[in-house]
Order: sequence, then structure tokens, then C-alpha cells
Amino acid sequence: MSLMSKQPVYLFYGSDSAALKAKLAAWTERFAAQSDAMFDSADLDGSVVAWQDIHQAVQLLPLFGGKRLVVLRDLITQGKKPVHDQLIEFLPRLSDSTVLVLVEYGEVDQRSALLKAIAQSGTLYHFPLPTPGSMAKQLRDLLTHHGLNIEPTATATIMQRVGTDSQSLNHEVEKLRLYAAGQPITKAMVEELVPEHFESRIFQLTDAICEGKEEQAAQLVLAELRYGTAALQIVALLISQVRKLIILADARKRKTKPEEIAALLKVPPFVLSKLRAMAEKRGMDQLVQYYGRLVQADYGLKQGAEAEATVLSLVEFVPHSVIPA
Repeated sequence: MSLMSKQPVYLFYGSDSAALKAKLAAWTERFAAQSDAMFDSADLDGSVVAWQDIHQAVQLLPLFGGKRLVVLRDLITQGKKPVHDQLIEFLPRLSDSTVLVLVEYGEVDQRSALLKAIAQSGTLYHFPLPTPGSMAKQLRDLLTHHGLNIEPTATATIMQRVGTDSQSLNHEVEKLRLYAAGQPITKAMVEELVPEHFESRIFQLTDAICEGKEEQAAQLVLAELRYGTAALQIVALLISQVRKLIILADARKRKTKPEEIAALLKVPPFVLSKLRAMAEKRGMDQLVQYYGRLVQADYGLKQGAEAEATVLSLVEFVPHSVIPA
């Protein structure tokens, strides 16, 4: 199907930023190749742009007589509603010579009127974070495609290290294929070649905090900050992990079956067993209290709190100041 079979307005959105970037780059390259002539473009920050600037950009005729590409970033999630309303009203009059692309690195509220308008007349590309099930299927498909043999323990190690990064999975399997050179892929190969994914490192950090290994947790935090990981991202992943521990602890209290808990948390069995081990180290009350501290840290960082000090304060599962003598 041609790129131009519908109204020339597109929305790329979702939490899988790596997949979104790759698709957007490939789409832009394909669009350029399909253009009859050279095209010019404009790239606007939708969080601050005024309607007049958008209107001018989409109304301007292409300099070279071909197509004009206008990219609007973060308009739906961060832009102003009056701008949304004006764009919705204008969309039916969008010239065929202008291609409008909206980009949102994150999920979009499905109730958004602008999203609904684009869905009705344009094209949506959604990139949700992969689930463990979809990642496992992707790995099986890659192994089958390349005709690779792999030890079961190596499969589990790949999944643990790659996490939900679908682009990384493609890269790591290709790297393992070249290294194995026709031999079965072993766990030792994976441990040597595949680096720990961010989510896996956060898993280690959560485990160290739950076990009270404060020095180890502090070193892991400092390492993440050296890698360039944002403090807000570290706290957000900790919030996600501890929320799972709370759900798990509550589900076990209710005598929920393990397979039902795994489905509820959307994790494979080997991850569930690790989460269970973490949850057993702390009671529900402590987990809830720690979750509250994480939420406060998240708020503080968004208000300008010092990043390193804020995250390092979280390596103590129970602050020393409140531990009974």
C-alpha cells in the first residue's frame, strides 16, 4: 500500500522509543525515496508551538515543487488544547503537498480528540513496550530464521539481559550468531557477549535494596548515573518494581495461583520466582512505606531536587533514623 493512500497525516507514538525511532527513520527514508522531487521540511516543538506557526508551516508551498514534510513533536501530550482544536478543524483542509507527522515518545490518552481525528482520517503507528510473551516469540522467530541451536539456560539468560528492548534483541542475536559460527549458543557465550540491560540492572538494584545491602546498592546507583541514566528514570523503574512486589505480596496472601500472578504482572515464570524471593525479604507494610518514599523522591526530582543525593537516599530500605534502637 502506498504511503499516500490516506490523508497525509501520521502519528508515531508509544513507550518503545527504540522501535519508534527505527520505524520513523525508515519511514522518512522511504517517504523521501517515493517523493517525485526533492522535498523540504520543518520540525516543530509541539509543547510550545503556537497555532499560527503550525498553520504557516503546513500552508507553505514546497520550495522544489514536491512534498513538504512537517514534523510536530509532543503536541498531543504536552501541547495546548486550543492548538489541538484548531488543528483538528484544519485537518480536512490539509493540502496534498504537505505531509504532517506527529511524534510522541510515550503513550497517548486514547480519549484524545486529536488522536481520534488522526485515526479517522490518517494513519497511526503504535509502539507499546513489548511483553515478555512477545519478546519470547521474537527470540524464537529470530533463532528459527537464522537456523540457530541454543541451550535452554542460554535462552533464559538472553531474555533476562535484554529485557523488553526489542531492537537490542535483534542486535544481540546477530552478535551471538556470528560468535557461535554454527555451534550451539551456550549460556557462557551469552554471559560473555550480552551486556546487562537497564531493566535487569534495576532488578539487581531492587534486590540489593530489599536485602539491605546498602553499599552494593549505592555502587549500582552511582554506576547508573555514570552510564548517563537519568535519576528520574532510575526512580521510575524502582517504583515499577516495588509496585510489582506489593501486588505479588497481596496476591500470595490471597492464595492466588502462581500462573495467575504471572499473568497479572505480565512476567515470565523465571522473573516471577525472583520477584517472589524479593517480596519474601520484606513485609507488606515495609513495601508500602518504601513505595511512598519512592513516590516522594519522584516528586522531589521533578521539583528540582539534587539527583545523586535523592537517589542515594533510597538505597536504605528502612531509613536508619527510624530503625528502633
